[in-house]
Amino acid sequence: RSEAALSVGARRSVLAVFMISGFVSLSLEVVWFRVLVLYLESTTYAFTIMLATVLAGIALGSYLVASLMRLRIDWLKLLVAAELALSVVALASLYFLSKSAGVADSARDALGFLSSDLQPMLVASALAILPTTLLLGFAFPIGVRLWTATPRGIPGDSGRRIGVFYACNVAAGIAGSVVAGFVLVPYLGARRSLVVLAALLLASGVIVLVVSSSLRVSLAVAGASIGVFALMTVTVVPNPYSAALAHRYPGERPVWQDEGAQTTVSVHERRDGSRLMYLDGLPQASSTPDVVQGHRLIGSLPMAVHPRPDRALVIGLGGGVTAGGVSAFGNRGVEIVELSSEVVSGSRFFADL
Repeated sequence: RSEAALSVGARRSVLAVFMISGFVSLSLEVVWFRVLVLYLESTTYAFTIMLATVLAGIALGSYLVASLMRLRIDWLKLLVAAELALSVVALASLYFLSKSAGVADSARDALGFLSSDLQPMLVASALAILPTTLLLGFAFPIGVRLWTATPRGIPGDSGRRIGVFYACNVAAGIAGSVVAGFVLVPYLGARRSLVVLAALLLASGVIVLVVSSSLRVSLAVAGASIGVFALMTVTVVPNPYSAALAHRYPGERPVWQDEGAQTTVSVHERRDGSRLMYLDGLPQASSTPDVVQGHRLIGSLPMAVHPRPDRALVIGLGGGVTAGGVSAFGNRGVEIVELSSEVVSGSRFFADL
């Protein structure tokens, strides 16, 4: 079938697919970046590599499909295959990421031209992000071709159509970044957010499948795809934070964890009974005597030096030890500024310090 023969309904389904794709692609970036900081140090290099991987994957995917554009292919069915494959690959991205440490160790010699700090960043970004972005880039030119083509003899308005297509895709992407950062991750967590986003890609593939195939074929393919998706959700998608922190801090028992709009907070317990608080995988508070003494000194020293300390402001709650050091100097007004409500919730595990 030629794309020029598509019905109005089929064309609209293509536009709907790429609105969903735009929404999901930016949402996935938010989820990936939130998870990747647990595997990598949160540095400029890490963010740059992650963003470069996204852009490179999209560009390479579009380049690969460009060579097929002259062929007579049922592009609508190819789009169905791309969207269904996207849902599976996106769903598996956290599993690929959980294996990145072992892959980085195995590929250390091959990546010897990179510094030891950049090697795990590159491997983790490539495993988690590149497969999905390759397919996103592969599908986009197909969508543009299907949406803009007009039958012979009918005046073309490709410029306007391309403008509408890009505008809808970009607007949906902006909405996706906002929804993922302020709704999905804080309320569902990274794992369930990924499942929801991958399910949207699966639904977009089914939408095109329904308008491009017979009812019998649509039911068979959709049923098989949903079955594979459900099986992968149960068996393949790990808890990204548990996997990352178990690798970075072996021997520690997770006690509590919460994901917020700004950061992910977790409290662990060591074999000696000491507790630690991590923000995005980085140590923030500890119940070990030397750390407690140091944090208490940060609060008590300025109070002891100041001639008349009436009011004090503590930036960052952590485990609350610094604020406790300030408040130990009698009836003084102490105010604490903490941006993350999850830190406030986690500080209760350090209330006895």
